[in-house]
Amino acid sequence: MEILFDKDGSSITGMLNKKDGYAIQRTKRGSKTRYYSARRVPYSIMRDTDPRHARFLLAVARMAVNTNNLVIKDIRVTVREVIDARVSLVSGVPLSQYCKDVQKRSLQIFTNTISLQLRKVKPSSVLNAKDIIKLHKFLGE
Repeated sequence: MEILFDKDGSSITGMLNKKDGYAIQRTKRGSKTRYYSARRVPYSIMRDTDPRHARFLLAVARMAVNTNNLVIKDIRVTVREVIDARVSLVSGVPLSQYCKDVQKRSLQIFTNTISLQLRKVKPSSVLNAKDIIKLHKFLGE
C-alpha cells in the first residue's frame, strides 16, 4: 500500500499501532520520496486467523477519508494486496504461502467478489481509501 500525504510536506512514519505489526516507511529514489506500508512482524504458524493486515488497511483508509485529518490525503492499494489481507484474515497465512493453482483460483474468486461490490477490477487494479472503506465487511468488520 502506498500512502499519499498532503502536498505541504507533512508525513508520518513508524507504527500506528504496535499490535497490528505494520508500519509506514519512507523510500527515496532520486528526488522522489514515497511512503509504503511494511509488515514488521512474522506470520505466526499457530494462528488460525491474522486480522492485522486488514485492520491496518482499514485504519489508514479511515485516516485518509477523515475530513479532520490534514496529513494523509489518500492511499493506493492493489486488489491483490486486499485479497492477501482477506486470505490472511481467514487462514492466518498470506496468499503467497499457497500453491500457484490455489493462488490463481483465490484471485479469481475474490476479484469477482470485489467487482460485485465496487466495479470491474483485476488483481493489478489500484483502489483508493474510499474503495477500501466500502470493502470493510470483506476485510472483517
